[in-house]
Amino acid sequence: MGVMMYKFCLKLSCSFAVLTALLSPAYAIPPITQTPIEMTSLPERPEVAQNGILHLKFWLHVGLGNRLKKMISYLRVYHPRHLNLYWDKEDWVTSSFLDLFSPQWGITVTEFNDPYLIENFAYPEPLWLYVNQNILLAAKDDFKDKQHRFIDTDYNDIPEEIIKIYKPWFENLHPSSKVQKRIDEVKLPQNAVAVQVRNAPDWDLALNGNEPLEKFYKEMDKYPQDTIFYLSTMSKDVALPFYRRYPNRIMELPDKDYSSMIDATADMFILGRTKEAIFSFGSSFSEIGWWLGGAKAKVTIVGSRENWQEKKPIMKLEILDRLPKAYR
Repeated sequence: MGVMMYKFCLKLSCSFAVLTALLSPAYAIPPITQTPIEMTSLPERPEVAQNGILHLKFWLHVGLGNRLKKMISYLRVYHPRHLNLYWDKEDWVTSSFLDLFSPQWGITVTEFNDPYLIENFAYPEPLWLYVNQNILLAAKDDFKDKQHRFIDTDYNDIPEEIIKIYKPWFENLHPSSKVQKRIDEVKLPQNAVAVQVRNAPDWDLALNGNEPLEKFYKEMDKYPQDTIFYLSTMSKDVALPFYRRYPNRIMELPDKDYSSMIDATADMFILGRTKEAIFSFGSSFSEIGWWLGGAKAKVTIVGSRENWQEKKPIMKLEILDRLPKAYR
């Protein structure tokens, strides 16, 4: 009993120490509150972004692709000098951001992984009431023709002006040394085609729906017999049928660990490095891979919004009438 009480007190003491550091003047962070501040209109200078500091916190179950979409959307708007990142690594994502990436944005980053601290940080974020958590932020004025529309997972149909906005942010999101080491182990042939299959139990549970592998085969069969496919899946069980159907034509990370975030992130970077790709519809993982590769690959999507809509309504997309003024 004494040992258990000691461990509890030690954990409480550590959490308090981290919290004290967070609230120090060096970070100029407002006090923690359990009740988000109400905002009825877009503020000119959001309180949370005072002094050039941006705070980002993610839902526990948000995966890597959606986290990066949100992060880069907010950085693009506010151009902060410092980012406080509340990055949980106890659920979908099991590695810290800085263990996976080496950002070269000219922005300093402080990362917080303590679950207690993340759970209790409730200060409102910029735009929290105005945008969907999992989209790339766009405003009507971003589009030359003013015909704003859905751009997420739209790949080659995204207007050039939108690509120019986001491309520099993704270009300067570099892999960590651990991830780069894994990337370097893959030598893609010139004719390689990336294939990403999102199929996993959670996809069906969420009513998004796993696509039959035959749909991927149909697209892969359109390529010449000597085409090599770089395959990204979430399990060996999904990968094995591709090895059987396309012997000597499937590539993966050598000795891939499907539970490793390092390997998953290496996959993400490699997916965007082929000239052509076949991706699962609705997957932000392959979408971010495409952006990281320079938004150049010609993409074929397996699955469609129509198929999804039969199973569940598509979440309403919110496009801002205008972007808030970024501070300088």
